[in-house]
Amino acid sequence: MTGESAEATTGGDALARMLQAHGAGPIFVPGGLTGDPFDAALARLELAYAPIVDPRAAAFAADAYAEASGRVGLLSLPAGTDLTEAAGGLVAAREAGSPVIAVLPEPSAFETSVLAGACKEVIRVEPAAAIPALVRRAFIAATTGRPGPIALVVPAPIRAAAESYAEDDLVEHGRFESASALRARPDLEALHEAAERLAAAERPLVLAGPDVHVSRAAKALQDLAEAWRIPVAHSPGGKGAVACASALSAGFVAPGGAAAQALAEADLILAIGGALDEIAAAAPGLIPRETPLLELEARAEAIGRVRAVTVPLWGDPRAGIEALGFLLEQAGAQIPEAREAWAEHVAAARQAEREASAAARAGEGLTRARLVATLSEYLPPEGLLVVDPGPEAEAAYAGFEVKRCGRGLIAARAASAEGSVFAAAIGAALAAPGRLVVALAGERGAARALGALESARRLGLPVNLVVANAGAARASGETGEGATPPELAETRFDRAAQGLGCLGLRAETAADLASSLEEALSFRDGPALLDVAVTETGDLDAS
Repeated sequence: MTGESAEATTGGDALARMLQAHGAGPIFVPGGLTGDPFDAALARLELAYAPIVDPRAAAFAADAYAEASGRVGLLSLPAGTDLTEAAGGLVAAREAGSPVIAVLPEPSAFETSVLAGACKEVIRVEPAAAIPALVRRAFIAATTGRPGPIALVVPAPIRAAAESYAEDDLVEHGRFESASALRARPDLEALHEAAERLAAAERPLVLAGPDVHVSRAAKALQDLAEAWRIPVAHSPGGKGAVACASALSAGFVAPGGAAAQALAEADLILAIGGALDEIAAAAPGLIPRETPLLELEARAEAIGRVRAVTVPLWGDPRAGIEALGFLLEQAGAQIPEAREAWAEHVAAARQAEREASAAARAGEGLTRARLVATLSEYLPPEGLLVVDPGPEAEAAYAGFEVKRCGRGLIAARAASAEGSVFAAAIGAALAAPGRLVVALAGERGAARALGALESARRLGLPVNLVVANAGAARASGETGEGATPPELAETRFDRAAQGLGCLGLRAETAADLASSLEEALSFRDGPALLDVAVTETGDLDAS
């Protein structure tokens, strides 16, 4: 673009300046900066960047950065990279609703098809004069509607191209740095009907899903629940929608649990933010067909996907929750007398379940459930637990206590995410400096993630990495006469961490778990890894 205030520069410089205008956080770069014109501009403008081991780790770190902060997570992949390596992290960001922008070189035809399936949108920047407008478009797309990952393809000739830009073109609009940038309320008529049904219900139950966190709606939901005495159950991704210790927390919906019982007994269900999809995928029989259902979703296509809906509410979850609270208050609604007894009944069932889980753990050895319970005890209210998919995630969904409403647990739900947790911990730690971040993985995930541990050491991040290592238990349980088969040999991750220049600790019994964990959590001079010799199987108590 030309004009009286036009300035001659390169496309790479304009790209970096547009990221700077959007308040860019650290840009995750595999290996570090290169001689690329964009990378040179990042260095010249002194924009923060985080060198990390590989493209896969960069994508998962950017996703966790976005989940932990709500701000746009950024990654940049150099020319010559296999762009499909980042696809797993971009799919995880799409599933989580994370605002992520990946700045990419020219992809091959195959890579283009993979990116199209992994991302919310693929934006190709061409010509160089279009850089300001298309970067703004990428941030708008990443942070509005249901947020998600954007692939911003900037070919090498565009980065190197000489171009003139007006100073007032290299700006952002002051709104699209974090999600959710724009909030739309559901239809007013539907909101009124939903509020009337909520006011009259004697046994209402909120079912909270992951988009409660995507929308930053937890505080609004806890306020609504407390004001109107409505118990709140949650799907896996909805943990923390209200504080787990709240008397109105019905807990995690799992077969045979207190929350599942409450779901069966409720006379009205308000499902929010993808909760029905998550529960139906794992246990479809838990969702009653006859109970009136209000469904509040950011994505219209999600409404009614699991079962028929009594009142559909299409809009931003936080805006919808706040609107329902406003309408209930304006109507002068009164809490039905029977509702207090209902809330007490749900709270009593939840407390009995919690006590039964604690009693069961007391008689066990060093199970995953016991490890998660100990982590829950030692993490402060502002602590954040990041978990690899698999048995560790199931144990965390069931037993980890988020002490204040909000996102206290991040667990990638994409099948490709195994081994991503150390990279995710890096992203989360950079998103919230000073916040205690603990990553939990099994031995397979840990083996895949040791390169990211080395990246955390080079960055000097005090992240805490806990490995639920069932290698010894598995080998001892399956070994007959003769040598242990090679695939059953135990890996000592504490020693691997020490070899990478990190603090490495080992806990082999329940008795020394607490002291080892306390030592790891208090270490702030870099990463600390605690290798915990868990039993092969652990009871995943509903919680």
